[in-house]
Amino acid sequence: MGRRGIGITEWFSRIFFRNAINNGLPVIELKEGIDAIKKGDNVKIDFESGIVLHEGNTYHFPALPKEVLANLEEGGLIPHVRKELGKA
Repeated sequence: MGRRGIGITEWFSRIFFRNAINNGLPVIELKEGIDAIKKGDNVKIDFESGIVLHEGNTYHFPALPKEVLANLEEGGLIPHVRKELGKA
């Protein structure tokens, strides 16, 4: 998922997290290494495995379920549901 503008922080409220996913915005909660990552840094994120690679370091976060990944890949909940219903 080659995207820019991914939200990475130590904590999101559940409603913010769900709203972001429903709108197709990838966000992750990263407990370790958060202080090492600065705005504009290049990071590699594997949402399926729950791994962030940054400057030779590996950090872990809860992997996103396949349903959430499908929402992100489709651009959000509404496009995902339209595709599922055959109305894309």
